Amino acid sequence: MGKRSDFKRRKNDAYMTPDEAIAPLLSILPKGCSFIEPCGGAGAIVDFLEASGHECIDYFDIDPQREDVKKMDAFDYGINNYYAADTIITNPPWLRSKASDFLLHRMIKLWSSIRPTYLLFDADWMHNIGSAELVENYCVKALPIGRVKWIQDSAHSSVDNVCWYLFDAQEGGQPMQFLPRKKFIK
Repeated sequence: MGKRSDFKRRKNDAYMTPDEAIAPLLSILPKGCSFIEPCGGAGAIVDFLEASGHECIDYFDIDPQREDVKKMDAFDYGINNYYAADTIITNPPWLRSKASDFLLHRMIKLWSSIRPTYLLFDADWMHNIGSAELVENYCVKALPIGRVKWIQDSAHSSVDNVCWYLFDAQEGGQPMQFLPRKKFIK
């Protein structure tokens, strides 16, 4: 699952987000915040954050991987519904093509105009020319977390480093804060 591997990708990039990838977010997430998880998959982010004292207002996915995750396209969720939470938090699909980049960029622009939006995806993204406008105008913070083991029974972690990004259209336009990587123990 990366640009330097030849593994067959899962449909809709449905990889369960491991706790080790979520834990670093706690260092920048406001205490006790409420959130919406629009790419809920198997509910891993919801489970971890609720166990850490945060409140999930709603969660759904275009292709749910768990019974309690509602089936819904994130763009069909009414904009006003997103205002019910303090933040939007998700691990969106990472597919890279013109259509999928447009999808990711569309997500960033929409969600960050509504609420501060925390997204987990490849760290390399911020270095691409196609991302420059979004980094400059929407990205407030980047928290690197290194390589993640996406497939639980695999002997290997991914070959791509990942990052939590905080996008906020209200705060964008200032230099992005690149936070130091920290070691988080489970």
